[in-house]
This record gives sequence, structure tokens and C-alpha cells, in this order.
Amino acid sequence: MDIAYNEAPFYVLFSAVTHHPFIHMDPETREVRAFIFETEKLFNEGAEDFLEERHPLMKVALTKREKKEFFNLCSYLGIDTFVSYRADGILTFKLGDVFLKREFMNLPGGKGMRKGEVINPSLQSTILFFAQALNREVSPAEKRYGISAYNKKLEEGMRKSTLLAPVIPKEGSNEYGLVIFNDANGGQWMPVFTDHMEYDQFNKENKFMAIRGTLKELTESVVDRLSGIIVNTNSVSLQIQKQLLDRILKVEE
Repeated sequence: MDIAYNEAPFYVLFSAVTHHPFIHMDPETREVRAFIFETEKLFNEGAEDFLEERHPLMKVALTKREKKEFFNLCSYLGIDTFVSYRADGILTFKLGDVFLKREFMNLPGGKGMRKGEVINPSLQSTILFFAQALNREVSPAEKRYGISAYNKKLEEGMRKSTLLAPVIPKEGSNEYGLVIFNDANGGQWMPVFTDHMEYDQFNKENKFMAIRGTLKELTESVVDRLSGIIVNTNSVSLQIQKQLLDRILKVEE
């Protein structure tokens, strides 16, 4: 398939909330789809259905050079299925139909996989989906209904994934202190990250070290005093409040 290599630009449906490809997640198969369009006219026609669902959307045109970066980003975000609107009809294809697997050994930005790299593409796509759904221009009740079929996927992803948490080393010892945010109401929130790229955005000045583990392992010493956790604080973040956090951790016991 030459869609990533030909000279013609194509158009991609982006979320105006996440500034990433707009995705659809099948509630049964959990397949994650993004949408691309051969022409601007096809985009304008095809985007109508999503606009009717009150999603804030953007149109992004990609050049030949940008196409490969787009598919690379999708690989990192756990998006592996694409719906392509073409003049001759609608075509669905997988990421592996476009590139050989070895072409995705590097993550976006030209960074290779570091030893012990933490990545969670499936969890990333779930967080993107929740951010989209929670920012639809609809009533709170309709928002809750829209994500109800996906709550279990989010909980499973948070429970089973290896995550990163920033810590502050204590001088003269091997001990460290967890980074905790205090809100205006006295609540305490712990930041966690799905991967090293998300963590690096938080730790731009290299003030912290990162520890890795499951959510239970990372929070067990502070969970009783937490109001919740914040996942990926510097990009598409997700706030998980105490009630949901306790439910995730309780099932793990």
C-alpha cells in the first residue's frame, strides 16, 4: 500500500481537545480506529457524522514527509486501524499494511527504545478516547453514558500496566520521596506516567528520578492520604479520583 509514500497529501480527522488523531474505539473488539481522507471534499463530507455527535474536531492536512510521522505517532498511541475515505469508496487497513514492522523501532521524535523503556500504547489510546468523550458538547448524563462501556478497559489498563512515578532523591541516602501535588482545597494528588516520553515532558529540567511499577506498587505507601492520581500531567491528562482509584487497587488485591 503506497498511502504513506505517494506525493499527494491527505487529510486526517484530529480531536480539537487532545490535538491527536480523533479515534473511535469499538466497545466489543476494543479496536482503535483513526480516520483519513483522500481529498478535502471527502473530509468535509465524512466528518459530518462525527460533528453530529458533538465532538470538537480539526482538519489536518499531511504532506508526504508528515505522513510517516503520523503513522509513527499512531503506533505509539496504540492506533493500529485506519478508515480511509477515497474517491472509489471506503477502505479499512492495518498499520502493518503500510509499513514493515522494523520501520517502527523508533518512537516519535527520533528517540530509539531505551533499555527498560516503559510504553503503554493501549492505555494511551484509552486515555485519548476518554478525553474526547468527556469533552463532547453534550449533557453530563450523555457523557457518562458514552464512556460507560469503556470503564472496564480503563480500569484494567491502569491496573495491569507498568507505570512511572517521579521521585526526589534524599541526599546522603538511597531513599527518595514521592512527588505529590497539593490542590487549593488541601487535596493531594500523585502524578504517574504511561511512558518515558510522557515523563520526560514533566521532567524537562531533570529535577526528578523515575521509579517504575504497577499502580498498586507506586501508590501503596501514600494511597490512604491521596485524593487521587493524575495520569500524564503535561499532555492529554486524566484525573482519577479516590473512589475509582480504590476500586482499581481493590480488585488487584
